Amino acid sequence: MSIRKNELELFPTPISLYDLSDLDLDSIVDCVEGIDKEEFHLLDNGKTDYQIGDNLLDNPDLVQLKEHIEHCIEDYSRKLGFVEIKLSGSWSSITDIGGRLELHRHEMSMVSGVFYPKVDCEISPLLFKNPIWQYKMAECYDFSIQSKYASFYDFIKPHSGLLILFPSWLEHKTDKEIGRRIIISFNAEIDK
Repeated sequence: MSIRKNELELFPTPISLYDLSDLDLDSIVDCVEGIDKEEFHLLDNGKTDYQIGDNLLDNPDLVQLKEHIEHCIEDYSRKLGFVEIKLSGSWSSITDIGGRLELHRHEMSMVSGVFYPKVDCEISPLLFKNPIWQYKMAECYDFSIQSKYASFYDFIKPHSGLLILFPSWLEHKTDKEIGRRIIISFNAEIDK
């Protein structure tokens, strides 16, 4: 039997991965580790310098990183057809072995991102929650069949110099940390 078939992937969730490994990653790590951090409700066994309205990327030691991130935000925004957006806040976090990041999204923002300056050992992947799972009320999956349509979460395995951009509404987390995670996170919103 010959049946013609065409498949559409409607309403995709765009996530862009950029390689910034050509930057001086050691000096970025030194900068992040030199900033005082405190406990935060979304982090278990981790600390952050997150403060509403603060922008870690304004640090003079991170000028080149900020320029690269702004270029990537511009590229990502063009792909999605967004109006011009700009960095609105950035911060760093360090999570030790056994820690984790609670499931969350970034309210009042259009694009969010995370940069991994240095991954010296294996660390837990960044997990993104399937945004349409809540609407799947009657599906019964055979999980022995490999299908991208039957996943609660998808993941990205971090490596040194990796920058990930994603829509701010996309919920994400990490499970129990197996290494020491050092990250710089940020948000971008409409340029007013």
